[in-house]
Amino acid sequence: MQDFTIKPDGFNQFRKTILLRMCAVMIMIILIVFFLPWLMAGGEGSAGISSATWLTLVLLSAAMTYSLFTTLKRQKAQLLSYKLTITEEHITRELMNTPTVTLLKKDVRAILKNADGSFAIIGDSKLNAIGVPAPIERKEELEALLTQINALTVKSTTPWLQKLQLPIAFAVTALMFATFYIQNKYIATFTGLIVTVIMIYSSILIRKSKNIDSKTKRISYMMLIPLLAVIGSVILKWLI
Repeated sequence: MQDFTIKPDGFNQFRKTILLRMCAVMIMIILIVFFLPWLMAGGEGSAGISSATWLTLVLLSAAMTYSLFTTLKRQKAQLLSYKLTITEEHITRELMNTPTVTLLKKDVRAILKNADGSFAIIGDSKLNAIGVPAPIERKEELEALLTQINALTVKSTTPWLQKLQLPIAFAVTALMFATFYIQNKYIATFTGLIVTVIMIYSSILIRKSKNIDSKTKRISYMMLIPLLAVIGSVILKWLI
């Protein structure tokens, strides 16, 4: 049996990526919470923005800043809890607050080595594949063991979906705004349908995945708020 954990300084490789993603999320939240009411009021310059809205923005910014630091702390603790165990028959991944994933060696269909140095061990489902972060200790030894299980497929580029995560998130936000502000009910229905499908599909993936921690799954229920707002906006356009 062989155990592999993350290097003590391994989180440093992820800090910048996490910060960029969280800042992007904060910007989208501010756009929805702050600029949405302003635009609905006619967008008449700063005079159209109430003091209550400004206060909401300040409080929201403070809350998100606090959330940023707590999330970084939680993500670091979670990453450093990572443990990969390889036995004669099984490969097991353990991660704090996340369901343990175990694959039989005979069920491993593919092993990918990504451009960033991480690995993906794929069994019957890509959704619940075992991901191995790049800053894993004894990487050469691990790679040799994985090669004995299945041939390694080396990826020289980052998957396009991973590259486009932030642009897709901004595009969904833009479509959400379009649903609220476009008066043509047919176009608004089309944009609203796209947003609804993407949000429902994302929610299902989050709920089914064993690679997402329990807190993130709980937070994902908040997706119901913008989802219901989009559906309600489309319904109102058809009723009026």
